[in-house]
Amino acid sequence: MAMLPPVESMVALGSVMSSTNSVPHIRRTCGYLMSRQLLRPEGVKGLCAAVFGDSENADDIQLDKLQHISRVLITVPAVSLGLLFNHTTPPN
Repeated sequence: MAMLPPVESMVALGSVMSSTNSVPHIRRTCGYLMSRQLLRPEGVKGLCAAVFGDSENADDIQLDKLQHISRVLITVPAVSLGLLFNHTTPPN
């Protein structure tokens, strides 16, 4: 997925995650991959481009899209949970 621009990765992963008939392990894997994409350079910009599209007019932006972006950004990325655990766990 490193070969795709972040916006294309976000669109592809988002469509799989929003599917109502995807199985739980597929959704978890897509969540993991989306976390990886967000941590890439331009990852947050790619997320915004995927959600908002080509809309350049601030009046066209809908509140539900802003709320969606905020929910994604305040969620701790799945790939960093191990790093946080290792830093907060005292060594033996």
